[in-house]
Amino acid sequence: MTNVDGEHLSEIATQWTLLARAHRHDGDEREAAFAELLPRYCRAIAQYLRRLVGDTGAMDLSQEFALRFLRGEFRHADPSRGRFRDYVKASAIYMAMAYRKKVAKHAHDRLTPVDPPAPAADDDAAFRQLWRSDVLSRTWVALEQASQSKGDLRSAVLNAKADRPEASSEQIADALSASTGQKISVDNVRQLMHRAREKFAELLRAEVAATLPGSDAAEVDQELAELGLLKYCR
Repeated sequence: MTNVDGEHLSEIATQWTLLARAHRHDGDEREAAFAELLPRYCRAIAQYLRRLVGDTGAMDLSQEFALRFLRGEFRHADPSRGRFRDYVKASAIYMAMAYRKKVAKHAHDRLTPVDPPAPAADDDAAFRQLWRSDVLSRTWVALEQASQSKGDLRSAVLNAKADRPEASSEQIADALSASTGQKISVDNVRQLMHRAREKFAELLRAEVAATLPGSDAAEVDQELAELGLLKYCR
């Protein structure tokens, strides 16, 4: 599978690759891998931890997660076990349960073991929704960067349609003409919309493929479907 810029999905660095690079190298390469990998999931992890342990606990655990990551405590992660999404979620749950147990012991007799409550049944759906939101957010940022690099209005057109789904091509053309000071025709809008949707789908597939052990198209489609994102790629 090849994107419009000629890059094969199989050549895109997966999150597993970045994780390995971050823990197996020193100097600039290590720092670059950490700088690319960790910020991508901070928001989803923090929001999920907040759901599991509350605001105060989430703040502490988010910082702990980042510190443990930087210390290399996740270097033994095994990509053969599946999706990076599942690995991140399992790590967050493990930390949350340890935190709950610590709080329970502090609140009760320290000599009496207290089991922490199990995660709610809908926690998987909650984490999946948070992950989905972050994937979409990163894809929008990637589209904006792609548009800037080409000096075009693909991102602007698609954002305009997303903000006002009911808007016609004529209305979007008028709005863009007013905001850019350029004459944007209806035909321009329709062409840009088509190209923007194609690029968005390409970037979305690449974003999802990077979290999987491989880049097989069927696996990417399955993950997109589970996240409720496949509709953006059709």
